[in-house]
Parts: sequence; C-alpha cells; structure tokens
Amino acid sequence: MVEILNLDKMIPDDKQVILRGVTYKISGSLTVGMALGLFKKFGKFQENPQNMQAVQEVIESAVDIFKMANPSMDIVKFQNDLPVELIGELVKFLVKTATEVKEDEPEKKAEPEPVMMES
Repeated sequence: MVEILNLDKMIPDDKQVILRGVTYKISGSLTVGMALGLFKKFGKFQENPQNMQAVQEVIESAVDIFKMANPSMDIVKFQNDLPVELIGELVKFLVKTATEVKEDEPEKKAEPEPVMMES
C-alpha cells in the first residue's frame, strides 16, 4: 500500500478577529514568509516592547497577514483602532494560526499490480 499525505486536508480553517466591531478574516494557511516574518518581528517586540520601531514592524506584519483575506481593509483604521496593550494578544493568535495543523490520518491506497511485458 502507498501512503499518501494529503496536506490539503490539514490546512486549518480560516479564523476571525473582531476589533471595535469590525470582523477581519485570517487565512488558515499563511505563507511561510509571512509566518517567519511575524515570528522574527514578534521576537524583537518581546525583547523590548517599548521600542516603537519593533511595535510598528509587528503591526505591519500583522496587517500583511490580514490583507491576504481582506484585500480592501482600511489599514489606517485597523492601526488606529488597535490598542498597544493588545498587540501581544493579537500576535499570539496569529502565531497560533500560523503553527496550527489539522490532524489527518494518512490515506492508504493499494499499489497497482506490476504489468508483466512479454518479450
């Protein structure tokens, strides 16, 4: 039997974040680049939450993630509505989203019988 790992079945469902009454979608499958960028920028933010450059980079990374599923979102409104004290909570949620995987049992299919060629 051939084992098949169907990654499509393991992609998490989309998520939502509600901020000041506005619902924003988050794609269940973030790109590797977006996830790694978020991890790196959040690490800098955690080292020094008072560093405004680190705060801005984390927010920009979060906005990029939101824009995937909300291309027409009002970025300025999002940034203005997001309280600084909730940035960590938002990023933790995004990190969880980026690292989540649905469990799936590998599919097993019978291998085709070899065809014997007569010479």
